[in-house]
Amino acid sequence: MSKMRALSEQCSPVVLRGFRDTKKNPVFVSKAKEMGTILPWKEGDIIVVKDQMNDASDSNVTTTNEAMPMHYDGMFKLARVKDEQGRETVTSDPPFPSILRNNQGFTLFASSHLFSRYLRDKYPIDDLCKVRWTCHSGGYFDHHVPSLPLVVSHVVDARPCIRWHEPWPKTETKYGDASITIDIGDQALVSLVDSLLYDKRASLRFSWEEGDVMVNNNIEMLHTRTAFERGAARELWRIHVG
Repeated sequence: MSKMRALSEQCSPVVLRGFRDTKKNPVFVSKAKEMGTILPWKEGDIIVVKDQMNDASDSNVTTTNEAMPMHYDGMFKLARVKDEQGRETVTSDPPFPSILRNNQGFTLFASSHLFSRYLRDKYPIDDLCKVRWTCHSGGYFDHHVPSLPLVVSHVVDARPCIRWHEPWPKTETKYGDASITIDIGDQALVSLVDSLLYDKRASLRFSWEEGDVMVNNNIEMLHTRTAFERGAARELWRIHVG
């Protein structure tokens, strides 16, 4: 698994197929531990992502059949820190690799590396490193995260990695909406970032097969999903590793 982690650091997502008969949670937890320390969800080591047919507005949208905004997982892994003035604030605390197992559905993975490659000339990556933005999210997550960097350095080789959460208005969801404000930089960057993250040159539209196991570098990659039929037998197990 250490080789899988090393490969995912350079080439994500990495997909292994043919595990449809491997359905014991402890097996996946054990293999994930070989890659690093598990960062538990509120639900435990594994979160089961499937449509729970729950219409409550404060439900976790990941357990519904709705489409989701493009995002990096640090938006949902938060830590309290002190800012430069010594005041307590909230910031994202993203996991590193994520191991996933699914049996159907579509997921889009956007590459920070390809995002940087296809940036317009008027927006060099060095300039985007100075950009700061704020996310206010309602519903299940209900948080306000200020002054987030748009670009951070990868922990392994310092390559630029995008930090973003697509704006998600109430017209798109009956669960948690999200509004985005550019604090330092041009507000027009919102549409630029969104459009390039969905650009086919920078993103992969992945079709799952039952028994797929995926290792994905959450520092490098962003992701989203399309909507699917309510009650569909789509089930994904997710484990975060630090």
